[in-house]
Amino acid sequence: MKHEPIVLIVDSKEFFDAMVPPLSRELGTTHLIHCDNRKAAMDVIESDVKLDLIFADWELAGPEFIDAVRRDPENRYTPLVVTTGRESDTMIAQAMRLGANDHIGKPFLEKGLLNVVRRVTHRQERRRQRRLHPDREYRVQLERTDAPTLTLRLKDFSLECVQTTGRRELCRDICIGDSGRLQLEIEDYRILLDARLIRIEEDPTPDAPGDAVLLTFRLTESHEQRSTKLAELLDEYADRW
Repeated sequence: MKHEPIVLIVDSKEFFDAMVPPLSRELGTTHLIHCDNRKAAMDVIESDVKLDLIFADWELAGPEFIDAVRRDPENRYTPLVVTTGRESDTMIAQAMRLGANDHIGKPFLEKGLLNVVRRVTHRQERRRQRRLHPDREYRVQLERTDAPTLTLRLKDFSLECVQTTGRRELCRDICIGDSGRLQLEIEDYRILLDARLIRIEEDPTPDAPGDAVLLTFRLTESHEQRSTKLAELLDEYADRW
């Protein structure tokens, strides 16, 4: 059975009602969840539901909601579009820095709404299709001030985070909150990304060595900078498969 996308809309009832018909037609779904306040929206995120698309009014949901979405294991990569009636360059920059994927000003025309939906869903599908090659290993060099360079194995990446694995013994001197520069390597291709370690856990991969740990780094560069770099990286992966 084909999966019907689940869409969360954090906005007024007026805008929710206006968005339902075009979104239902475009995405082929009736699963649209409405929240008219931040608490209700947070409850949805904390319920462990896996969402396919999120619209969040900046004034109603606020930056705290975007941050919560990007910290949620189920929805950290879910496309998130900020809606606002008070659009400004400063607000857009802050939303993108927190992890929003796009934005749209209100009031909006149906054509503008659908253009945004197609743009973010296309990016998401592109990201899903261009994963790491299952039969190859890629290295990540973690460069830190006043500490030896650490060589890790690249496990996954997105526009917000990079996941790596390494031996527990080799990772014993790195702590959550540590910052550094990640150098991702694909044969002779290199990309540098500023990042901060946000999580260390046992590697859940079934065939992972018993002493392997999974390290998740949050990228700290601006959304525009890392989007450009990672788009190049995705293209490089696709060309070399």
